[in-house]
Amino acid sequence: MLKKEIVFHEDKILTIKENGKIYVSVKHICNGLGMTESQCKNQRDKVNNDYTLKGGRIFAPLETNGGIQQVLMLELDYLPIWLAKINPSRFNEELKQKLLDYQLHCKDILADEFFGKREMVLPGKDDTKVNPHLNDIDDRSLIIRGIEAELTRLYDELVYHYNWIRNRSETKRDEYIGNIRKAKQKHFIDNGKELTTKDIDKLNGR
Repeated sequence: MLKKEIVFHEDKILTIKENGKIYVSVKHICNGLGMTESQCKNQRDKVNNDYTLKGGRIFAPLETNGGIQQVLMLELDYLPIWLAKINPSRFNEELKQKLLDYQLHCKDILADEFFGKREMVLPGKDDTKVNPHLNDIDDRSLIIRGIEAELTRLYDELVYHYNWIRNRSETKRDEYIGNIRKAKQKHFIDNGKELTTKDIDKLNGR
C-alpha cells in the first residue's frame, strides 16, 4: 500500500494506492468542503449505502490520532459520482464554487500525483492512458449507472421546480382576477349603482 497526502485547494487529502487502484479518504474530502460533523456522517452513510458508491468503497487500516483504525476510502473513479450527488444548496457561495472545483478537477489532480501528467486523448481513441482503471466493462457500467441515476434525480428536481412555478403562477393569476373583480364591484357601489344580475355576470367575466 502506497500512502500519500495530496494538497488540493490548500486542503490535505489522504489517498492510498493499492492493487493498482487509487482510493481517497471520504472524511478528508468532507473536511476540505467545510462540512459539519453531521454533514460528514450523512455523506459517509451515503457512500456506505448508495447502490453505486458502495461498489467503490473499502475500509483501509491506517494510522490515525487514535491509532490504527479502519478508514473509509472511496475508489478514485467513483469520486466524481459521489461529488455530483452532494446537494450544494446548504453551502454558501464560496463553498459552492469550491464544490464545483472538486467535482470538475479533484479526480484528475489526485490521479496526476500517482501517474504523472497525462496526455489528452482525442474522441474515438483509446483512453486507457488517461484512465488506466477503466479498462473493464464492469467499471464503465458502474459509472454509467451512476450518471443515469444522477440524471434521473436532476430531471425529477427540474419537474418539481417547473410544477412549483406553474402552480404559483395559477394562484397569483386567480388572486389577480379576484382583486380586479373586487375593484370593479367597489366602483359600482361607490357610484351608487344597484348591481343587476347582468352586472354581476359581467364582473365575473361571463
